[in-house]
Amino acid sequence: VSGIVTLVLPNATGSGGAIDIEAEQLRIFSGGQIAASTRGNGDAGTINIQADEIVVSGESEVVSLPSAIAASSSTSATAGSVTLEGDVVNIENGAEVSVSSDGGAGNLNLSSGTLYLNSGTLSGNVGAGTGGNLNLSASDYLLLRNNSLISTNATDSATGGNILLSAPVIVGIENSDITANA
Repeated sequence: VSGIVTLVLPNATGSGGAIDIEAEQLRIFSGGQIAASTRGNGDAGTINIQADEIVVSGESEVVSLPSAIAASSSTSATAGSVTLEGDVVNIENGAEVSVSSDGGAGNLNLSSGTLYLNSGTLSGNVGAGTGGNLNLSASDYLLLRNNSLISTNATDSATGGNILLSAPVIVGIENSDITANA
């Protein structure tokens, strides 16, 4: 599995770095990862991607690992935010884009012409603190198909994130869901 990763290691102190990508096309597939995470005493870094076309698709055939763009924290440190800007953004075939934390989570900000989820997931999960907001904007349309999911989840005493959708057309079919749970 290949990836672009910034990580604060266990028992380490200090914040993670930023991942900034500008491209015409960005394709992440077969379990590929772009990840900013922390397992230590510092906040996770951020992910900022600008591309005409962003495709996150499938999962690894070797291990059970979806293709993903993710900012996460498995400690009380804060997870970073993920910002995607593209003309076309496709999240498909089990792939996911997420922010999650056992402390406070960052936000998932996505701005596109078309946003297409086909068995794909956009999520914000927080186990303590606040965060995990999803700010999604599509100037043409937002289409969810084949069990796609847009969700925020909060557990224990956490304050869950909000979902803000902005698009002239939003369509969810074939058992696709938009949920905010606490």
